[in-house]
Amino acid sequence: MREKNDTLIDSKITPYGFKENILWVIRRLLSRMDRDNDANIKYIPKRFLVDANIKKELTLIFTGDWLDLRGKDIKLGKQLKKFIRNSDYFIINLEKLITEENIWRKEHLHKPSIMETITELFAPEKTVISLANNHAGDGGKEKLEETLNMIEARGFNIIGLRNKPYIDLYDDFRIVGATKWSNLTCEYIVPFDSASIALKNNSFNILFPHWGYEFELFPRNEDVELARSYAEQFDAIIGHHSHCPQPVNIDTIQDKEKLVAYSLGTFCSVRKAVPYKYGILLKVNFGRDSLNQWKIRKIKWTATKCSNFARKSCKVEIIKKLPFFKRKSSVYLS
Repeated sequence: MREKNDTLIDSKITPYGFKENILWVIRRLLSRMDRDNDANIKYIPKRFLVDANIKKELTLIFTGDWLDLRGKDIKLGKQLKKFIRNSDYFIINLEKLITEENIWRKEHLHKPSIMETITELFAPEKTVISLANNHAGDGGKEKLEETLNMIEARGFNIIGLRNKPYIDLYDDFRIVGATKWSNLTCEYIVPFDSASIALKNNSFNILFPHWGYEFELFPRNEDVELARSYAEQFDAIIGHHSHCPQPVNIDTIQDKEKLVAYSLGTFCSVRKAVPYKYGILLKVNFGRDSLNQWKIRKIKWTATKCSNFARKSCKVEIIKKLPFFKRKSSVYLS
């Protein structure tokens, strides 16, 4: 039996209610993204020094949604590979399940070859895969276990499941996976409102949540308030789910600067609609202060685009800027 606050919202096509479903359909059919920024959340510069007194000891790379590829391979751009080079861990949201059955195209699942693509970018033992998202329950317990078994057999690390909610990179450094949404009932993933249970005392805690709303370029007021509430407990929040990128932001919470990246958008997808093409690669450097506590030293982010350029493959590469805003747009901090 679920606890009072231990709930997930269920729906067959989307994880939302009726009104949100209608908005979702309209945006998807029109390939349109909502640009409302009522909370006035802005992007930090692509290179942002948080604390120059911290010496770099750990570098993490975060990506957004790895959507279904329908059998296509991924070609990775040279600049993208260069951006992640010399990093220590690679953290991703695997949006779809993996199957060896010949139903991957029909059911929009990943082929096992997706693991080879991930390995091309990073060693499995240094890769962290979150399965906490709204598609984790699409194939029922059997398909989720099949995905889990294949991923673990290759040596990848898993977060976001009830029996594997987090990973400790060090004794005092933890990443927690959780989701606010599930299309179908799934008792095996960590619900967003249970994420705090995985907090580790006297440690640097990062929340990697599946939250917010799809096809929206900025978080809603309610999501900003939710982020600020959770940032009182977590040291950084790096999200996904919207498919299109949302701001990488620094917010002051209880007199402390906290990294809140609302959504890293889409890393890869074969879908042709514009909202599925763009994402953010986020690189964060960490080190210890004079009290031996982990702090963020520097943040780097760059825009990416996934293009279908061949019959059997697609390409993910770094681009100079996101195409949604003018170069001197007010959504960027100077």
